[in-house]
Amino acid sequence: MNFFSGPGRRPPPFPTGIPRDVVLLFEKLAFEVRAVGFTHYSSDAILHRIRWHYQIDRGFREFKCNDHWTATLARWFLKRHPHMKGFFELRVCKRGNEYDESPVRIATVSATDRDPPL
Repeated sequence: MNFFSGPGRRPPPFPTGIPRDVVLLFEKLAFEVRAVGFTHYSSDAILHRIRWHYQIDRGFREFKCNDHWTATLARWFLKRHPHMKGFFELRVCKRGNEYDESPVRIATVSATDRDPPL
């Protein structure tokens, strides 16, 4: 299935500043998570799995994976795969993001809204 066929339809470019192999592994892992039945998942968890892959599985202890990549990767993935809309929960982007098309506002919980300690 090609979602980019037709006039003016092109896949989004890879995110700037994130290694291409990390982007492709993020995409692969997101599809693996979906294939086992998850309809929603954490982009942060996938990025942590990528960190594990490089540092533990491959022994590349010097690999650095910036936590700030999470939102960009999730937005890039959803733009690239519109049929996966809703798979990642998006928050409003404060600084503008080239992949920021349909963010949702997330309510925050204050300390007074939380359950009392047990």
